[in-house]
Amino acid sequence: MTEFNTLIIAIGLASIIFCFIALKRLISYNKRFHLPESKYTKLFKVISKEQVGSLYLLLTIFSVISVIIFTISFNTYAE
Repeated sequence: MTEFNTLIIAIGLASIIFCFIALKRLISYNKRFHLPESKYTKLFKVISKEQVGSLYLLLTIFSVISVIIFTISFNTYAE
C-alpha cells in the first residue's frame, strides 16, 4: 500500500468519525433542549436540523465511497 492510499484511507476514516461525533452531539442536543419546529426555526423556512444532519451523513458516506472507488481505480491503472 502506497503513502497515497494510506493518506486517503486516514482522511476518509477521520471524516466518518467526525461525522458520527457531530451527529451524536446533534442528537444529544435535541434530547436536552427540545425546540418546537416552526417556519422560523428551519433553514430557509423548509429544512429542519434533523434533515441537515441526515444530508451531512449521506454526503459523507457518498464521498467516502467515491474516494474508495477512485483509489481502487487509481491502483488498477497505476500498475
